[in-house]
Amino acid sequence: MKKFWLKSYPTLVPKVFKESTSTLLDFFEEVFTQYKDLPMIESMGKKLSYNEVKKLSDKFAAYIQNITNLKSGDRVAIQMPNILQYPIVAIGCIKAGLVIVNINPLYTSYEMEKQLVDAKVKGIIILENFASKLDSIISKINIENIFITRFGDFLGSFRGFFANFFIKYIKGIYSDHSIKKFISLKKIFIKKNLVYKKPLLSTSSIVSIQYTGGTTGILKGAILSHKNILANIEQMCHWIGYRVKKGEEVVMTALPLYHIFSFSLNFLTSMKIGARNILIPNPRDMNSFLKSIKNKKVSIITGVNTLFDSMMKNENFSKVDFSNLKITISGGMNLSKSISEKWKNLTGNDIVETYGLTEASPAAIGSPFDGTHRNGSIGLPIPGTDIKILDDKNLSVDIGTPGNLFIKGPQVMKGYWRNKEETKKVLVDGWLNTGDIAVMDADGFITIVDRKKELINISGFNVFPSEIENVISMHSGVEEVAVTGFHYSELRDDIFAFVVKKDEDLTERNVLNHCRKYLTNYKIPHKIIFVDALPKSPLGKVLKRLLEKPM
Repeated sequence: MKKFWLKSYPTLVPKVFKESTSTLLDFFEEVFTQYKDLPMIESMGKKLSYNEVKKLSDKFAAYIQNITNLKSGDRVAIQMPNILQYPIVAIGCIKAGLVIVNINPLYTSYEMEKQLVDAKVKGIIILENFASKLDSIISKINIENIFITRFGDFLGSFRGFFANFFIKYIKGIYSDHSIKKFISLKKIFIKKNLVYKKPLLSTSSIVSIQYTGGTTGILKGAILSHKNILANIEQMCHWIGYRVKKGEEVVMTALPLYHIFSFSLNFLTSMKIGARNILIPNPRDMNSFLKSIKNKKVSIITGVNTLFDSMMKNENFSKVDFSNLKITISGGMNLSKSISEKWKNLTGNDIVETYGLTEASPAAIGSPFDGTHRNGSIGLPIPGTDIKILDDKNLSVDIGTPGNLFIKGPQVMKGYWRNKEETKKVLVDGWLNTGDIAVMDADGFITIVDRKKELINISGFNVFPSEIENVISMHSGVEEVAVTGFHYSELRDDIFAFVVKKDEDLTERNVLNHCRKYLTNYKIPHKIIFVDALPKSPLGKVLKRLLEKPM
């Protein structure tokens, strides 16, 4: 397909994209040298400069290389919210040549076990608050290197003590564990005379195995290389470059860094422009969240539709200084028109939509920031990205005709970890089958008209019915189950489980309590509906389209 969408690019966005031939190790060296005296990350009033993060990440990488048995290419899990430790250990792991496996801190021990075993993880860096879940599965997994950190470890003596006390005794967010062989992350940085040695890596070396339901709902780890991640950093910098000033921007990071959207854009791309990154550990505590950015003069904000809505509904929103706000990016779920218009009225800044997938590192399509964006559209293919829209016979469709969206570019993953079969389903000659139905207009603007058929979107997180069905079917009182999502408003989908009983005494509470043992909170059904039978085709396939939406 001819790249006719280039004619719609903002004037200052380059139309030619050149791939980098370096690695993230070279990227870090460049960034830390260029911005060494500027503040890089901030949380709970504590700031660390680029140079301080460099030294701390070097120390962690040196400890990995000299004290542990971890080698370049080994997988190490990181399980923590947006706190100062995350960027330090993530950069340190990459510097040591390790492969990061991000794990959602909200996961149950059951969900953790599946991911840790599949990735063959050899080490984990975990916040103490979640260590009890690791403790419960420690005998089932083979992890030799366990690093445990406390919430306030990097906040300084006084602030750190208060933070740990508050979390444990005021908030009650603490869990005991009996893990004996672990390393205190804080104590690592006391050690001296450990020398970091830059490993020999190539652009094809793996940076991260980022787990996703993909297009089928089966647990899969997208293999993202140095080439993939660096390409996406450069692509995003091409796309926003004319709107930012290096070394002057302030980024608000409320989206979790373990999510590829925040990992790539908020974390790494913000480093490229020398931004100061304000980390929000718990965006659900909206009062504390808004107070923490009240006078920061944030210039770049990323979020999902529900986050923007929650922010604007809070009484403290009007007290936040948005005078420097340049860029507001929405991703992860559809942006509603009402939220977009309200945000514009209250902040004076447009929310623009982007589109990406874990398999694309993630950014692939984005709306322009020059005022030419179109409500309802996800925008144009970003520099270096090709797209094609095909019918079910893999033939190109006409402009304005819906079809299957395919993406190609240097940011597209190498494949799925240890899963050639699933890789073949979505990667054909370098083209990524997104599983989404899209339409492109004559100017190259793309609109998603139908999401992946089975996908349920909960506040930007992909939830696949098959995972929930597998869990519910484990209950001895369940004969059959079908899970689907119903769209109740612009802001949310609700999860409904239709259950055929094997045990007549089975109750909704029984099923929900069972789910809570195995699923993180946002995957738990909103409602259990008991039915005599599930609607099926003559071949026995459950026809979810015939499941009636509850009133």
